[in-house]
Amino acid sequence: MEKSKPRKKRDTSKKREDILDGAIAAFREYGYETVNMDQIAGKSGASKRTLYNHFSSKEELLQAVIRRYLERQQEIKTCIMYDGNESLAQQLSRFIDAELYLVDDPERQILAKVLTSIFLWNTDLAVQTRKSYVTKTEPLVAWLEAASADGRIQKGDCTTSAELFQALVQGLLTWPALFMPRLTDEFITAKKKMVVNLFLKEITAKGEQ
Repeated sequence: MEKSKPRKKRDTSKKREDILDGAIAAFREYGYETVNMDQIAGKSGASKRTLYNHFSSKEELLQAVIRRYLERQQEIKTCIMYDGNESLAQQLSRFIDAELYLVDDPERQILAKVLTSIFLWNTDLAVQTRKSYVTKTEPLVAWLEAASADGRIQKGDCTTSAELFQALVQGLLTWPALFMPRLTDEFITAKKKMVVNLFLKEITAKGEQ
């Protein structure tokens, strides 16, 4: 008796990614409040049944989209390790680049603008999402602790310092990116230098950079 060939496993992870990409496109084209699962399925190239196998609602899809991008951003931050032989300014610039992950690419910038418009329209959803996805500062806190142990910055509350750094980046770079057509390289370079200089004044003991 001829043995039946084993079934080839479907790549469900790729299908899930396709659905998330389709959801972003649908949110952008139809608006989050009015889009339906049929339209999301159409944009993702998946059947409605497949869509519901992965996500039960557009609300769950939205949260998955946010989670995916924040996890990727966090991966970038986690790879930044303190280096005692490199200038503090150069190392902090990499943390700024990680913070700008959501807005330094045209497609991701569009997504950030879509999410911002959703949250402005639905404040309850904004509050719920913020509670679920508070931006993590652990990699920067670990970096600050290492720099402090190395005697290159003042000893202090590293968590508060990390929050200050994040606020500077968001205020001078992230938020402008949401309301400007495009951030020029000159604008980014100037604001990055401003963030680094302001932050270093707060944390360095001897003005070392």
